[in-house]
Amino acid sequence: MSSKGTFSFYVDRGGTFTDVVYKDPSGTFHAQKLLSTRGSLYEDASCYAIKRAILSTCQDWDGPGDPCWDASQPIPAHLIDRVRMGTTVATNALLERKGARVLLVTNVGFKDALKIATQARPRLFDLNIQKPSSLFSHVLEVDARTTHDGDTAVPLDEKRTADALTAFREAHPDVRSVAVVLMHSYRYPSHESAIAALCREAGFEHVSASHEVSPLVKFVGRGDTAVVDAYLSPTLRRYIDGVQSNLGADVPLSFMMSSGTLAAANRFRGKDAILSGPAGGVVAAATTASMYGGFRKLVLFDMGGTSTDVSHVDLDGEGYERAYDTAVAGVRVRCPMLRIHTVAAGGGSICTFRDGRCRVGPDSAGSSPGPACYRNDGPLTVTDCNAFLGRLQPECFPRVFGPMHDAALDAEASENAIRVVASKAGMEPVTCAEGFLRIAVDNMANAVKKISVARGYDVTKGYALTSFGGAGGQHACLVADALGIEAVYLHKWSGVLSAYGMGLAEIGCTREQTLDLLFERSSDSANNSETLTKLASVLDSLVVAAEEEVRIQVSESEANVLGSTKLTAKRSVTIRYDGTDVAYPVPFIEGADGGRTMVDRFEEEYQMRFGFVLPGKRVVFDTAVAECTASNADVDSAATSSTAVAEHMSEQERAARISQARVGVFRVYFPGLGWVDDTPFIRWDVLGRGQKPQGMRFDALSSGSNTQPVDATAFGGIAGPCVLVDDHGTIVVEIGWAAFADSEGVTLQRIAPRGSLHASDAGGLSMKSPPNPIYVEVFNNLFMNIAEQMGYALQNASHSVNMKERLDFSCAIFDKDGNLVANAPHMPVHLGSMGASVRKVMQSNLDMAAGDVYVLNDPYNGGTHLPDVTVVTPVFSDESWGKSSDEAPSVIFYVGSRGHHADIGGITPASMPSNSKHIDEEGVLINNFKLVSGGMFDEDGLRRILTTARYPARDPDANVADIRAQVAANAKGIRELKKMCVQYSLPIVQKYMGHVQDNAELAVRAALSKLRSGSFCYELDSGKAVCVRVDVDAARKSCVVDFSGTSSEDDGNFNAPLAVTRAATLYVFRTLVADEIPMNEGCMLPIELLVPDACMLNPTYPRAVVAGNVEVSQVVTDTLYGAMGIMGASQGTMNNVTFGSAVSGRQYYETVAGGTGAGPTWPGADGVQSHMTNSRLTDPEVLELRFPVSIERFSLRDRGPPGPCDGRGKFDGGVGVERVYKFHAPMKLILLANRRRVPPYGMAGGHCGAAGEQYILRGNGTRDEFGACDETDVSPGDVFYLATPCGGGYGEPSSSGTPQRGEGAVEETTTFSRMASDFDPERHADD
Repeated sequence: MSSKGTFSFYVDRGGTFTDVVYKDPSGTFHAQKLLSTRGSLYEDASCYAIKRAILSTCQDWDGPGDPCWDASQPIPAHLIDRVRMGTTVATNALLERKGARVLLVTNVGFKDALKIATQARPRLFDLNIQKPSSLFSHVLEVDARTTHDGDTAVPLDEKRTADALTAFREAHPDVRSVAVVLMHSYRYPSHESAIAALCREAGFEHVSASHEVSPLVKFVGRGDTAVVDAYLSPTLRRYIDGVQSNLGADVPLSFMMSSGTLAAANRFRGKDAILSGPAGGVVAAATTASMYGGFRKLVLFDMGGTSTDVSHVDLDGEGYERAYDTAVAGVRVRCPMLRIHTVAAGGGSICTFRDGRCRVGPDSAGSSPGPACYRNDGPLTVTDCNAFLGRLQPECFPRVFGPMHDAALDAEASENAIRVVASKAGMEPVTCAEGFLRIAVDNMANAVKKISVARGYDVTKGYALTSFGGAGGQHACLVADALGIEAVYLHKWSGVLSAYGMGLAEIGCTREQTLDLLFERSSDSANNSETLTKLASVLDSLVVAAEEEVRIQVSESEANVLGSTKLTAKRSVTIRYDGTDVAYPVPFIEGADGGRTMVDRFEEEYQMRFGFVLPGKRVVFDTAVAECTASNADVDSAATSSTAVAEHMSEQERAARISQARVGVFRVYFPGLGWVDDTPFIRWDVLGRGQKPQGMRFDALSSGSNTQPVDATAFGGIAGPCVLVDDHGTIVVEIGWAAFADSEGVTLQRIAPRGSLHASDAGGLSMKSPPNPIYVEVFNNLFMNIAEQMGYALQNASHSVNMKERLDFSCAIFDKDGNLVANAPHMPVHLGSMGASVRKVMQSNLDMAAGDVYVLNDPYNGGTHLPDVTVVTPVFSDESWGKSSDEAPSVIFYVGSRGHHADIGGITPASMPSNSKHIDEEGVLINNFKLVSGGMFDEDGLRRILTTARYPARDPDANVADIRAQVAANAKGIRELKKMCVQYSLPIVQKYMGHVQDNAELAVRAALSKLRSGSFCYELDSGKAVCVRVDVDAARKSCVVDFSGTSSEDDGNFNAPLAVTRAATLYVFRTLVADEIPMNEGCMLPIELLVPDACMLNPTYPRAVVAGNVEVSQVVTDTLYGAMGIMGASQGTMNNVTFGSAVSGRQYYETVAGGTGAGPTWPGADGVQSHMTNSRLTDPEVLELRFPVSIERFSLRDRGPPGPCDGRGKFDGGVGVERVYKFHAPMKLILLANRRRVPPYGMAGGHCGAAGEQYILRGNGTRDEFGACDETDVSPGDVFYLATPCGGGYGEPSSSGTPQRGEGAVEETTTFSRMASDFDPERHADD
């Protein structure tokens, strides 16, 4: 070793394994993989690996002894140029909830706002709702408030705050970390800064102020970011200090941030560490695929043992895609993070057979016990399937298994495990193993579609799949085929690529600031010059701050290369349309025309993503972003020090080299081909350079324009089927693919058209064979994926906030008889209700033809309420679908989409009146209108319907635009169905539509056999009642649901159309199935539904129905649960709040969460949406920016003293919320709600929950009562107080008064000190 030489280390410290890539003093790179902890040998693999590498280079080290220094002492700093690390320490602490105890300091009234968050429940069909546990353990509310425009509404009392902090610190010495989160502090941080300083003076060791960690609008996202930073930073700091102590204080140390850039160790914070390891993989995969493979458009595919990460990179476009609002482990993080999507499908995903279907995941065997072949009595996994099929060979795998970590992979254990599962499924083991691989591949391909199709990218055009991770190479060709991608790149260190990425990354800093500046489209606008001047000034200041931060970080982490450091600054601005949340970044452009050019680029991006622009909409410069990075020659050399130089070899030399590289010949199974007895296993890393001819363009090999396979050997490649191996992984080269290797990696290229290889991918399927459990799962996933892709298309093409951002829509596919096959679970009230609309179209249009499309919202013919507009498209067959040319075209499927339109007319804006009595008062009724005839869109006819009704639509342009989007979504479904039929054949697809429905029916029948019969009547506030009798036939596994006895039609609007009643019934029985099952027509087959005519659950024209959809549907669900004794009632209402101004034309509508009911083994959940809705709330800061209203309080209700309606029980019901609105302009306020007089019931002796309440506090101090279904005019200074109902308890309350906690229930946060009382009317009245 040269005395002047130094080492560079790049480490990815994972929870199970630690990967290390290092450069020795000669410039040679090496790689290691170690267990992250290993008993008495070492506590942390990173420091152990660094010391071992230096010692082994000094002397061929195989034990104690050190010619360089005493290994028990810190490493001399002069030996190490840099250490760069990625770590999962913070991620694991977040997942396992093992961070620091945190005090949250926030505004009065907002102690629970972060717990309630968006109010949506995580899983739609869970009755035992498991909300993510809070990261803060205590709350201090501070009576200070700044408005959205910077006025001080309530000044900060610093002395009182300081006294409260000191008292808390003395009472809770174990709480040393604080998060400070105040409304609008992203722009006006003075109060927050003052409180942060007081916290430090009080002795708190770590303080995270939200405006410092995330200076962006949105209270919930910024608040969660501050809390997660306070929660993780102390844990992360202890780890960093331990590493630095082990290495020595003078060793330069930096860490990878979630954004894909590096930070100096002493500036690395918890909020930046969540994707620290995966970010390194993204950087390395994109850099190596571009530099060595020549690919610029990339899908990154990182398949590990537990999960698979996928991401999208276009190096000629946006580059690394970053998200600024991400949910991780149930916590929203609002700071720059690489956009990475994770799916629970990895090598360790457990393979099972249940309820007639073969499943892969989501559970994983992990590293312990691991797969069956790991010799630790593990379950059957994807890795075992590969081992059984010969795609993994023990001879080519490291001997690290068994109790002593020295045994080979146990292929026999894999075979035994697959035989057990195959026997249960009634399948041959080979068919079963191949089927599990197919399911896993489909799951991973669908994950890629979520980050490509959903964002407007077509990965079939010019994209390469960059594969890495321990299991990536085994599945890369199959995943690429599933996506239509024809090239795959794998770097030589694909098994340790995240570590390698630390060496390729740059030290960086991102600074953001919310702007919210309007930009007028007219070039002569006086405001535009001021807007652009302010934008430029803000960006200049952000760049200065970012550059200074980077210089400091370079000096602290890599001071020895400071002189060669080059700083690069990028300025950008995110732009959005006014009134929407969808913003896209564009580079900042200076000059007089810069603003117009930036808007043009934004609209180009918008057009590409969504297929249209909104020329009439104002645009907003939303956020200024400055990114500064530091690069130097040494960093660049990590990527270029071993470039691929071709060797010139004759054919004979090349054949000899391949023979030399061959490890052996094994029996391997390849999908579409079968067993290949003499499959060569080749060490690609000793093939020699030159297998990929220099200058060869791989599109020359593309099968897209070829009808015959290409001879790969003519291009220096190795054609599949074969398997390539090295020390870090296995690459399976499938039939129709070829491998081209050089010194840096392997490029896989499809060399034959897929169609010529697989005349039928439905091999093993026939019309006469019984349902194949593999294909029941495959087709179920395919059908659901098509429905989801229709949803992406609708979201992308829609114009309204309701559909584009709130996702208030559903898409579905139906069989030729109009029976539901798959319904993407967007909105519960839509589930199962669209089929009636499809059947109405079938019955009313016997002359349908290809190219026809129908639209309807008729609540008496399958609709729910008038704002929910349904578009139905019949799908006709022809030769291209696989039908004979002499067969007449016929309907083979239907596709449908239902979306909630912001307004469809009626007596009130938003079409949600509280007092409607006739259907016309609720809007425009559309009944079976042929919207498209033979491909021609009848816009004039549609506009006539929308504008000539008694109460016409207020914005027909918006209605037409969203209906066009629904038509486009249906067209997407048809295209995807056609692809499926071409691949599998139309008869097979139709057959498996039936099998998937049958499977859902079996699952529901199994659940019915465990239920009890019963009856229940549940009264509404109006005195009307929903009554039901559920008669369960356990022997036949069926039941009759009879709503006889339900009240007659309501004179108001509390009438639920039959489709809503059916949807609510379907929802209830779906929740009683404790497994993931397909949602389709089969779920209702075991259930006979009886609903009397002309009752409030089956009204007749022209009864009003708007409350039936949103209110009566909730009553139906609670009544059914009551009849079967399942649980206490949930809040039983959606608390529909609408306010707006006829003058401005701006309206706002929201539903507000409440408490859910407790069950026999679980408590109810607090402040969450229940049953038939799961809509989200607009963030309070965004709401205050857009409307002249302020949220004065948003917190959970107090349960109150013991009483008959306190919701207590053996398990308590969840509590509702208090939401207080203060108005600052004249508006109309409308409430549509229930459960004010009749409270939610308790079950099995549990107490009923508290009823809801509301009132108006006028600006002059008078209080006006306000009904559950009421409307009023409000003036500036008026306050609307809303308390939503609480859920009912289950079981007799314990004598101690302390309810049992359900499994997984989280510890409640406590409020140490309130600096204001509960809602005080006087505090909110204007002087």
